[in-house]
Amino acid sequence: MNASIPERLNQYDLMISNALEDADIAAKLAIYLYTQERILEGKGKLDVTKELNERQRKEYGEQYEASEEVGKARKAVEKSYMDSLEIARIAFRANTSARTALCLEGRRKETLGAWLDQVTAFYNGVLGNPDWIAAMGNFGYTAEKLQTEKALVDAVLAARHKQKIETGEAQAATEERDAKMEEIDDWIADFRKIAVIALKNNPQWLEKLGIKA
Repeated sequence: MNASIPERLNQYDLMISNALEDADIAAKLAIYLYTQERILEGKGKLDVTKELNERQRKEYGEQYEASEEVGKARKAVEKSYMDSLEIARIAFRANTSARTALCLEGRRKETLGAWLDQVTAFYNGVLGNPDWIAAMGNFGYTAEKLQTEKALVDAVLAARHKQKIETGEAQAATEERDAKMEEIDDWIADFRKIAVIALKNNPQWLEKLGIKA
């Protein structure tokens, strides 16, 4: 189908509502056992699908917000981290072990996961070694300053965790919505065919259901 899901849902809502409200149309459809009760069953399917579609939109909105928070949190880390990195490269210029453990060599990774591996290795490594804290202290980088910067990294990790949760919820909402959408698509397909047969002598009634005569 070329129509988007919101467009289809609006079309289906028009079709079912007018089929229920127009007594003449209802009488013609009832001949083919599309009684009010049966059409109300279709309306029930439609209402559930509409609710799931709204939920899906909400979940994706929350996912986008979570992704923005990750970006903001990462940006808050980057300047202080890059300054600390340059100081560490001076402080550990002759310490191969530290340079390796703290990921001081090479460029910083672009992808979030790989970048976080480098950043967390740096702060956890320095803060976990009193000698390395002392070496950084020679350039004004106290344990307290490094802890403050690490807290910003922890904020990125927390935002990333939330993003993963929101992504999973959005995907689950999409799968549930799509399953119900397929169900109402099938119901409407049969209903439309019956309506075309039942109302073939009354093209204006077909138009009222949103079906081209």
